[in-house]
Amino acid sequence: MGKKRCQERELVVLSAPSGGKRSYYCRKHSWKTYLDILEFEASLANAIIDFDDVLILADLQAFQYLEKKVPQDVLCVCPQPVEDIWIRDFGPINGVVFFEYSPDYGKMKHGEARFIQASLKSLFERNGLCFEHANYILDGGNFVHNGNGIAIVSEKFLEQNSFPSASEEGLRALMDVLGLKHVVAIPYDLEDPTGHADGLLFFGDENTLFINEDPEELFVEIRKRIKGALGDSVRLVRLPVRLNDSSECADGLPSACGIYANSLVTKRAVYVPTYNIPEDERAIDIIRKHTKKHVVRVDASKVCGLGGRLRCLTWQVSGKYAKAINQAFSPLNKT
Repeated sequence: MGKKRCQERELVVLSAPSGGKRSYYCRKHSWKTYLDILEFEASLANAIIDFDDVLILADLQAFQYLEKKVPQDVLCVCPQPVEDIWIRDFGPINGVVFFEYSPDYGKMKHGEARFIQASLKSLFERNGLCFEHANYILDGGNFVHNGNGIAIVSEKFLEQNSFPSASEEGLRALMDVLGLKHVVAIPYDLEDPTGHADGLLFFGDENTLFINEDPEELFVEIRKRIKGALGDSVRLVRLPVRLNDSSECADGLPSACGIYANSLVTKRAVYVPTYNIPEDERAIDIIRKHTKKHVVRVDASKVCGLGGRLRCLTWQVSGKYAKAINQAFSPLNKT
């Protein structure tokens, strides 16, 4: 689609799994899974480096493994580690606001969720980083933003915060907290207990929205909602998806393999998860035809069985917050 524009590098943050025997994460998963995640995070970090900045938050054990795989200046050793890998869900939404992390899916208890989010908050606070807080429940995976004032959430946000279905009040509340111009609520896939919007669609740029083409009934309803709210200001593109079987991972979530909507999008690039299946090529071709950004494929086949994908494992930030985090976690000022 023409020459790629020069854009600001964003900061992409990953949380390496904690390897301590008493850590929350290692109580839940096997050693092989631990190594698979580290390998994936190393591969992803090396893919990101050419287009964006990247930081991996790691305990000493993960650091010692990763330092052989990635440049050391992308690693930060944390004496008190972040206690889970799905940093998108419990990190500040839109890069600036912590919402309440209270998942009602999988096998996680409320106390565990609070413990996980508190580990990230305390890491930031120890390094002099301050973020705003909102008293609404919202996972970062249920917030999809176009980078210019338009966001999409699923109706799960309204349900979790006891707003009536299709409540304008709930959407206005979110607009006020995050300074947005429009928030659109869409139905979610009932086969996905997370109810996250980022398993269904993503903005490739401000005006281009990629949507899972299956299930067809859900695609039609999402398209109707988007068109009703935004008219023709947003171009809609059908995205292939391979619907998985009902197999569950260790956390009680369905496999996420075969879903491309969970791509990580920055100002400069679209990082697309691939799964070594025939649909990979079609998805990559469609995305390349509808964006001027770099399209970077990342093999997610070893982690998608955990119930999450590429975007779920990352948190991104830009502007002054990215600068502050880079300074706080620079090689000369490790926490």
